[in-house]
Amino acid sequence: MVNGFSYWWRNESRTTPGGDFMITAEEFVNIFGNEKQSKSVRFGTITDAIGKPRVRLDGEANASIKRYTRLASYTPVVGDRVAILNRFILGKII
Repeated sequence: MVNGFSYWWRNESRTTPGGDFMITAEEFVNIFGNEKQSKSVRFGTITDAIGKPRVRLDGEANASIKRYTRLASYTPVVGDRVAILNRFILGKII
């Protein structure tokens, strides 16, 4: 068991109507992040939403070459402002 992952996986109140497992961004960090990396949240703008999206990070002139993995609960749209943690797009900033 990693940081209570087994408990959350079995908690039925955390599932969607289709039965998919959903976690919050905080739970994601607790499960997969380490203390040093968990404080490295970055922000950017989606520049390419086909497949794995590309992001222009704040302070950068050009979009990254790297394509970012995203959480299943977020569907990228070009122009969205997003939060990125440990190379994962957490979702849109409203």
